Amino acid sequence: MFLTSTTQSPSPKTLRRKRIPIHPKHPPSPTKLDYADDGITPDIETNIRPGVMIPHDILQPGEAIILLLKPSLLYIVLAPLRAIAILAFLTLATLVANNMYTFTNPREIIFIGGVAIAARIFWQFVEWLSRTYILTDQRLIRIKGVTTVSVYETPLSNIQQTEVIRSIREQLTALGTIAFSTAGTGHIDAYWVMLNNPYEIQNTIIKTINRYHPRNKRNP
Repeated sequence: MFLTSTTQSPSPKTLRRKRIPIHPKHPPSPTKLDYADDGITPDIETNIRPGVMIPHDILQPGEAIILLLKPSLLYIVLAPLRAIAILAFLTLATLVANNMYTFTNPREIIFIGGVAIAARIFWQFVEWLSRTYILTDQRLIRIKGVTTVSVYETPLSNIQQTEVIRSIREQLTALGTIAFSTAGTGHIDAYWVMLNNPYEIQNTIIKTINRYHPRNKRNP
């Protein structure tokens, strides 16, 4: 008789993996903007437009924003309208010439013309992104430029005249451009182009100047 000894190997120990939570780095919070809310002049409203980008150091300490604007989205199509019309005319003229002499496929002409028009509109979109108009309780600021950024700013006390200018394109689309003249220049210094509700914005600018920098204010 044989005795068979069966030895059962111990069960392997269960390995426990300790999960260490990894907290993703939080992106830096955007620059905090202070908007005017003094309750004294309720008809001066702050208009915030989506997609507005301003440099983090453009505002001075204690400076409050009254208006933060960009041109109307129609600016992307209306501003290059002449260039778009020229490109469309050249495409059509090339199609007519090709119909007479047949030197290439008409689809290629349409494709090239379409790409040229789309590229022009895309460039205008990038230019629209670069434009920002800011009215604070101290200054008027205009930022524009893609390859070269131009920042114009002047104290509210220097503004002598505001004028709403409306071209035919702007009249047909209920838009308007505001021109600003400052003391000592004798000409227009800056424009806020193709804005929605231009007369309301002009009225807000005038009220802001009168509220924070009245002409008849006397020094104590």
